Amino acid sequence: MPAILLPLLVMGALFGGTGILIPAYTQHEHATAWLGPLLAATSTGGVLGGIAYAALPWRSDLWHKYRLLTLGLTTAALLLFLARPLWLLATLLLIAGLFVTPLFINAFLLTDATATDDMRIEANTWIGATADVANGIMATIIGTLVQAQKWDTARFTLTCCAAAGAAATLLQMSRHRARPARSDVGEGQPAPAATAQPTAAVDARPAQATAVSNATDHHP
Repeated sequence: MPAILLPLLVMGALFGGTGILIPAYTQHEHATAWLGPLLAATSTGGVLGGIAYAALPWRSDLWHKYRLLTLGLTTAALLLFLARPLWLLATLLLIAGLFVTPLFINAFLLTDATATDDMRIEANTWIGATADVANGIMATIIGTLVQAQKWDTARFTLTCCAAAGAAATLLQMSRHRARPARSDVGEGQPAPAATAQPTAAVDARPAQATAVSNATDHHP
């Protein structure tokens, strides 16, 4: 569950932070006409990403998809620190939104595949709860920074959240690739005794069984 919930934690933090930063920043720049497109950018990306995820064939296991989708979300958010022009901010939010719906889909599928029957319902509730908790915490932090007119610090905070999510995802991927393949015989264990027997002894068993059977037929 921690591996499933970590990307949702980052996603919720980005939602909460940008939800406070965007209205305040557009007002600060006297560009309130951008408010609607900026707030709709992530949702629009989520709709497009969900349609593309359902329409395009993508043959891969759920964990591999989940890590790649997390990297896509965090990579776009890593550039938020540079998003002083509003058009760049809208573009980054749209790109990040492309991965939102597929991430939620994979999170639910992974939870259903890994949780036990008695914990499946509770585990599914943690998906939305994790994003909501991170949303509220980051909204409070960004709201405090915006109130103090610290725009660069607010953007840098969101970038740090995305960097932490990307680093954790890359670490999980490296550990998964470095994991040795399992073998039927453990390392350092002796071979089974049956494989060490001479071929002649193995071949002699059918003949001995036949002889015993014939002797039994003649001498009950």
